[in-house]
Amino acid sequence: MDSLYLDMPSESFVSSVHVSMSVGDTIIVDRIYRSYVVTIGGLEIIVDLLLLSMVDFDVILGMDWLSPYHAILDCHAKTVMLAKPGSPRIEWRGSLDYVPSRVISYLKAWRMVGKGFLSYLDFGRDVGADSPTINSVSVVQDFLNVFPTDLSGMPPDRDIDLVSGTQPIYIPPHCMEPTELKELKEQLQELLDKGFIRPSVSPWGESVLFVKNKDGTMHMCINYR
Repeated sequence: MDSLYLDMPSESFVSSVHVSMSVGDTIIVDRIYRSYVVTIGGLEIIVDLLLLSMVDFDVILGMDWLSPYHAILDCHAKTVMLAKPGSPRIEWRGSLDYVPSRVISYLKAWRMVGKGFLSYLDFGRDVGADSPTINSVSVVQDFLNVFPTDLSGMPPDRDIDLVSGTQPIYIPPHCMEPTELKELKEQLQELLDKGFIRPSVSPWGESVLFVKNKDGTMHMCINYR
């Protein structure tokens, strides 16, 4: 189960449990919710729920729960009947209406991508929402001279003293969004055309930060220090 809607404390396992998922992955479970109340057909049932990372389902009641309640599954009628001896029978019936949908679950999408189906990553943005301004960033207020509207010239010469034998720090490259990558290429080309920068083969590099302007464009910020 997922912990998004639970407002109760969980406990830690003495030893972690490895759970195999339907998509072929194995996750480690180390949290449990004891004595959680599940209501089915008016009957309140006490269950212990393991905390899993899921997006498609809130709770999964598996064989360990179905067996002691003598659950009878009818896939054709879409019903689940609890026929525990000595207790009244309870039947839960799913919806028989089938509405075709173009939306698929995470599990199905995972399997399709694993089989080589063509997939696309969609980036959505609310064009009606107010875009944050450069002045709304707190760190910008402290260094206004670092964020000019346009570059007036080359940055001042600075010398960096390195300890003998110092090697460049390796940091895995960050995957940029397509819009930011396109903007980065365009602004770098503009700086090259102005003569503010030049091609370099140095193993050292510097991080780049994009801040949205009022008109929706992105302002590239580089730490020249």
